[in-house]
Amino acid sequence: MLVDEVVRAGLARAETVTRDHRVAVQLDPELPRVSVDEAAITEVIYILLDNASKYAPAGSKITVRASRDGERHVRLMVIDEGPGISAENRERVFEKFFRIPGRQSHDPRRSGIGLGLPIARRLVEAQAGWIWVDALDGRGTSISMTLPATVETPDVDRPAPAALALK
Repeated sequence: MLVDEVVRAGLARAETVTRDHRVAVQLDPELPRVSVDEAAITEVIYILLDNASKYAPAGSKITVRASRDGERHVRLMVIDEGPGISAENRERVFEKFFRIPGRQSHDPRRSGIGLGLPIARRLVEAQAGWIWVDALDGRGTSISMTLPATVETPDVDRPAPAALALK
């Protein structure tokens, strides 16, 4: 699966929730294909964009970035200009029903119950990937995931299968 295709699908799914933000996409050239279920990773991208758009102020920028992470992985990031996540909560946000105390969506009609990031983690891990909250200086949140790159195997000249002898 091409990285730009899954990113585009996630952005399209999140179009209505990100309409009040400036969305930037930065994909490194010549990214390898990733070995993932497109629907699962599209949903993860949607969840990350939905969270970013809930907590980052309207008019702020949300960036989706993809780059190589070594030879066997692609790193995909969603970065916002919201209030950020403190060090003590960076792992807790992946717990079911956990919500950062006192954190409110900038749109009161869009609150959450604390299941988005736990679902995202399960979906990413089911693809043999990892997801975590990055440490950022100052304001903003960056959530990264690594996804396995498709291993390209060279075509090897193999002998043709022997013909079956029919009697």
